[in-house]
Amino acid sequence: RKNVYSLAIFPDTFYLNEDLRFSTGVVVNQTEDQAATTNHAGAFVQATYSDIEQKANHYFPMTGFSLLAKYQHLADQSGQKNSRYGDYAQAIASLTSYNHLWLPRDHTIMAKIDALYTFEDVANRFGTSNLSLPSEAELQPLFLLRGYQAGQFLGTQMTTLNLEYRFPIYDMLSGSGTTPFYVKYITGGVVADVLAVKGFGYDTNKTFQRMTLSDQVFSAGVEARMSTTVGYILPVNFIFGIYGPMSRRYAQDSVVTGLSIQLSGF
Repeated sequence: RKNVYSLAIFPDTFYLNEDLRFSTGVVVNQTEDQAATTNHAGAFVQATYSDIEQKANHYFPMTGFSLLAKYQHLADQSGQKNSRYGDYAQAIASLTSYNHLWLPRDHTIMAKIDALYTFEDVANRFGTSNLSLPSEAELQPLFLLRGYQAGQFLGTQMTTLNLEYRFPIYDMLSGSGTTPFYVKYITGGVVADVLAVKGFGYDTNKTFQRMTLSDQVFSAGVEARMSTTVGYILPVNFIFGIYGPMSRRYAQDSVVTGLSIQLSGF
């Protein structure tokens, strides 16, 4: 179990570039498992840049890119004698790009790279783990690996590559009277994911296997996304996916289905 609390300030950088944001602040990280409970506190600096084009008539972003870079240093507050529970520093990065050049109308390719690097040799509990279903966040690192279980891979160094070919399927544009649920359209996607981690992976024998960055895990699949409006103003996406995990050591089934609900507009 991990609890993270942070407080940040955002200096006014609009006069430099309207797409650029800086932030700095403090963070508290509380982690507990069967072995020990640890408390760390420290500071971070973060910079983000986002220049992604999505007009009102676009099904999804069509062109542009976003970038996040973050550095944080956390000091042990619980007086642990074990050095693997001591101070540590991390660099976190995320890059997302969209491109529709040479593609049919309303088709686009999305590529996303997320990375975490921990400079000290500390316990894996201070690293990160993978997600199994897509999320709405564009800027934040997701470490998405579809077709496997959430949290199946964890470590102090991790990187993922997500590729998606997105295309429209059908414009529904329908509702029922004044019912606060409106279906806009259905789009599709062909997706592929790659994950590398320095840490552990939970295999089909229900044991943790030590992994290095040279031990990549792969998956591929297809998705159908239904975009709706709920309560007259809230955009909600329903994503149904069929995925094929390719690294059979970590997958019990050759085909995995998943349903993700994305909420935005708050």
